[in-house]
Amino acid sequence: MDKYEALIIEVTGINANTSKDILKNYFSSSRRGGDIDNIEYIKGSGNASITFANAEDVKKALETSPHSLEESALTLRRRKKVEISENDKVFVEGISKKTTEDCLKFYMERLSDSEVKDI
Repeated sequence: MDKYEALIIEVTGINANTSKDILKNYFSSSRRGGDIDNIEYIKGSGNASITFANAEDVKKALETSPHSLEESALTLRRRKKVEISENDKVFVEGISKKTTEDCLKFYMERLSDSEVKDI
């Protein structure tokens, strides 16, 4: 895991009505995280990637438990680098019915740094 990847957490279980601003306010609190450089989130997707400014804030966010926001229990984990070879296929389950193919494609491309050819 490179230094940049160590600053990113994945958040799942986000309420469909939660906005990006609410996520930012929640995780930028010094009790639940800290300074945030970036949030990748599409409202209604249930998932977000949050990039913190430093490793101490990542540790604080991961160690603070449980996380609950707008009546939803959140699950946090370090972002994992997914390596996919040219011919690999991935089975994905647990996707919201509201998630579009484009949204899933963009998310998978971001995780793998590879082009998604078919969904």
